[in-house]
Amino acid sequence: MYSKQDFAKRAGIVVLTLGLTFAFVQSSYFLPTLHAIKRWTLRAAFILFLADVLHVYAYITKYYENDPADDENKKESSRDDEKFISIYSGDCPPENLVSDDQFESAMAEIMKQLDEGNVSGGLFDMDDIQLIVNRESAVFIGGGRAVYQQISHPFVALGIRQHSMLERGVSKRFNRTFTYMFAWYFGTPEDIEAAARAVRGLHSKVVGNLGEDVGAFKATSKFSAAEKNAIKYVSATLLDTAVFAYEMHVGMLTEAQKDEMVRKNARFTLLFGVWPSKDDPTTWKEFRSHMSALYRSQVLFPVDSAKDTIEFLFLAPSPLHAPILNVVRYSSWVQLPPPLAKKFNGRAPDTRDYMLFSLFHGAIRFVYRITPGSCRYLSGYWKMHDRIRGDRSLASRMVSRLSAMVANMVLSLAMPSRDPVESRNRVVEKRRNMTNAESNTNRSRNDVSNPKQV
Repeated sequence: MYSKQDFAKRAGIVVLTLGLTFAFVQSSYFLPTLHAIKRWTLRAAFILFLADVLHVYAYITKYYENDPADDENKKESSRDDEKFISIYSGDCPPENLVSDDQFESAMAEIMKQLDEGNVSGGLFDMDDIQLIVNRESAVFIGGGRAVYQQISHPFVALGIRQHSMLERGVSKRFNRTFTYMFAWYFGTPEDIEAAARAVRGLHSKVVGNLGEDVGAFKATSKFSAAEKNAIKYVSATLLDTAVFAYEMHVGMLTEAQKDEMVRKNARFTLLFGVWPSKDDPTTWKEFRSHMSALYRSQVLFPVDSAKDTIEFLFLAPSPLHAPILNVVRYSSWVQLPPPLAKKFNGRAPDTRDYMLFSLFHGAIRFVYRITPGSCRYLSGYWKMHDRIRGDRSLASRMVSRLSAMVANMVLSLAMPSRDPVESRNRVVEKRRNMTNAESNTNRSRNDVSNPKQV
């Protein structure tokens, strides 16, 4: 303990130092130097911002350089359709559905893996690249992209339309999904098993008929949320989006790290009772090739229900929400693979779209990369960190909690509550107007191409 004299002496030194520093900073001699430092700091920040914009533009264009919107090789596209129709069978035969025995054996395998080799007690170890990527809140920036990807599969779109409670509460539906995801990535073995069984119970009820010809599927085809290959596709979209968002906003991954993520993604599909097969991709190159072929095929074909779901998700309940939701929707669409973007919007993103996107996301990357981990990492990860290591300071805990509160406020703006009946009526009215506009356009084209003879 300091004596009163020592304390007074030290306090005097601190006050004197602060006073001299303040006087020196305010002196006319040092003022020009401060202006110069400020000027060069702003210039350096602008250069870094431009570098981030160029990174985003170069990344998204290179990522999709092998995914052209207009497939010049129709024979290759036809072979893709035949290949994937044989995999994603539209009739849902029993062998394509996850049985109760398969689910139980998969859960036993998951629990065995956790007991044998995972010190964290979660699905992935804290040093696994899978967890390092998915702990970043930047992954949520790709959430809209993942939604577009998933509902482009007719099984998913019609399952949501006929069985989901999405229209009764968007935020509640997404919060439930996030709860399960957080449990799988950051929870204890008990949390992981409970979440997996809850999802299994929900999926077992989602069955039905397509009821319309959809892409490569016939109207008589059946669908089920327990269909193995549809589950693999949904899991693949999460992996694809996580890598895409991480490399765009945080940093590049090595090929070995992405290969590891592909291999360990099989552990994630086991949560749904789906065992890996010999035909599954084992490297990132194989994975990207598989996804590119699937995007070009007619297996992924947005039905009207999928487009209505998109309209509902981004329907602004008030003029205040309209700008935010329009930006999120546009950003999500630009991030899509060009063949898939064209199926939803009639055209693929062009250079102008990528430039606007790069300016916006370049700014996000610039701010995000200088943000400390206590603000960037998801709250679920910090709970896992505190449970296992518990070496965080009080300041870090307070900052992470404050960041979680801010993130929830942002999500509430992006997913506002809305009246389901009124929203559904507005979606139907918009769909009717779009149909009438298309009919009028086609009629005008016919009149021009076939003028009446006088």
